[in-house]
Amino acid sequence: MMRKWFALLAALLLFSGCAAPVAYETVSDELLAVPEPQPKEVTVGLPSNAVVTIEGTKGKSWLCEDYTVCVQTFSGGDFAQTVKNVTGLDKEDVFTLQTLRGDCVRYELAWVCAGEGGEQLNRAVMLDDGFHHYVLSIHGDADSYSERREAWRQIAASFDLSTAP
Repeated sequence: MMRKWFALLAALLLFSGCAAPVAYETVSDELLAVPEPQPKEVTVGLPSNAVVTIEGTKGKSWLCEDYTVCVQTFSGGDFAQTVKNVTGLDKEDVFTLQTLRGDCVRYELAWVCAGEGGEQLNRAVMLDDGFHHYVLSIHGDADSYSERREAWRQIAASFDLSTAP
């Protein structure tokens, strides 16, 4: 009887390491990086007396009588960061109106800050095509805004992405 137990114990010890290893199957998704498209051209209607003051790869600035117009292009994605770059404020501190315009989301922003000659009124229009933020901003003294309101409205309304290929 002892031999049977010894044989059974020896068999259990012998066969305990013979189990087939567990095979795991893994699935790997290779995410291909989608290249970011080149920024589109923007169009904006400026007054005839507008003078270019700064021109760079990311934007341009014009002086129009007693206010300044700037057009800038930022990488898209982080709306809050673009607002911070343009205004210097957190997005919660800036009045924002969101609408749709064609294939883009259009944001209208307004804020007031201290300027050299008193309060400065600022207005911005941002177009978001999903890849880039195209921003038009207009800055001027709050005291002269009532005289320039229609000019600012026309400039902001004319801001769009070029449809030319």
